[in-house]
Amino acid sequence: MLCLILVLAGVSYLAGNAGVPLIDRDEPRYAVTSRAMLQSGDWVVPRFLDEIRTAKPVFIYWCQAASMQVLGPTVFAARLPSTLAVLTSVLMLGLAARQVVGSTRALWTAFVFATSLLTLWSAKTCLTDAVLLLWITTCQLCLYAAWRGRARWWVVLIWAVAFGLAVLTK
Repeated sequence: MLCLILVLAGVSYLAGNAGVPLIDRDEPRYAVTSRAMLQSGDWVVPRFLDEIRTAKPVFIYWCQAASMQVLGPTVFAARLPSTLAVLTSVLMLGLAARQVVGSTRALWTAFVFATSLLTLWSAKTCLTDAVLLLWITTCQLCLYAAWRGRARWWVVLIWAVAFGLAVLTK
């Protein structure tokens, strides 16, 4: 059932992403900066309209530029990292909840989270929110494991990597 929730969420998150133009003032800035990074080959210093863009750390630009490198510099490619990040968060939440509260409640947890309006919006925009959500979810699950007395060395390592990536994202 969790697979069905992921498939349906993925379809709804991806539906229309190629046809809807970039919205807000930030979405075009992220997409153009990522495209410029890809075109210039400079993966260190993000630029927006030939100006250095230090408004956000570089990780989101890396994700979007990598997606654009595979799929081309399209709106769909710019939004794909957010979709994948939210789907991964839904999967992790569902799997972790199953260990704690059982299968039925875990499915409801994943379903409610996957279908909430803010989650849907985050999955359909090329902003930092969805990718940051993935790293925060990972950190929280690692902290929960530590609280439960299950903090092995690899849990601490995953927490440290996710924390570092969160800093690089927002």
